[in-house]
Amino acid sequence: MFAQEEFETVLEDYKKEGLSIEEMIKKENLRKLPNGVKRNNLLSYLIKRKHNFKCQVCTCLGISKKDQVQAHHIIPLYSGGEDHSSNIIILCNYHHDLVHLNKIDIELYDKVVIEQGEETYYIDLN
Repeated sequence: MFAQEEFETVLEDYKKEGLSIEEMIKKENLRKLPNGVKRNNLLSYLIKRKHNFKCQVCTCLGISKKDQVQAHHIIPLYSGGEDHSSNIIILCNYHHDLVHLNKIDIELYDKVVIEQGEETYYIDLN
């Protein structure tokens, strides 16, 4: 939906409105996407920014892993999941790969529940 170069322009417009990052995310959650567009890349970018471009699993585990991060839909869009901040977690490439290899289970309840082997972790998306 947005090219990377446009992100900062939109952010500047939001900042001129005096919006916090949380308010920007709320606004993007409500954005109506054009027909055929399933994901709001600006929303993903804002969520990454909110989490300082750090993996939420690494942060939860106390690991200081430096890696590129990606927005992961907990309930996939193809399974009816929403492109909404309440359904997105930020993962490094390593943890994102583990999720897609079914080595880590991520489920959405009141909090995100991550199961890796015998360990269970809880992450608040807020």
